[in-house]
Amino acid sequence: MPARLVALVERLESRTLFAAGVWSGAGDGAAWSDPRNWIGNQLPGTADDVVIDVASDPEIRIDTSVRIRSLSSAESLRLQSGAFEVSAASSIAANLLMSGGTLSGAGDLT
Repeated sequence: MPARLVALVERLESRTLFAAGVWSGAGDGAAWSDPRNWIGNQLPGTADDVVIDVASDPEIRIDTSVRIRSLSSAESLRLQSGAFEVSAASSIAANLLMSGGTLSGAGDLT
C-alpha cells in the first residue's frame, strides 16, 4: 500500500508593507509629474515612502500637487506649483527651493 502524504500548512500573521516610490530619472530626468522618472512608471501616492538618490545629481521639479507618506531625498527639489504634502518625518539632504506652490503636512522635514 502506498504511503499517504499529509500537507501541513501554518497560518502566518497579517503584515502591512509600506509602499515605496523610487526615483529612476529614466523619463525627462527632472519632472516629478513624469511617470517614467519613477521605478514602475507610476507616480508615488499617499501611502508611499519616496526615495530620491541618483548619481546624476538632478534638480527635481515638483510641478504638480503631491501627497506622500514620507520623503528621503539626496537631490535638490524645486517646488514650482501645486501643493506638496508629507504625512511622516522626511528629509532632504540637498536644497529645497520654492518658486511657487505650498509645502505642508504633519511630518517634520529636515
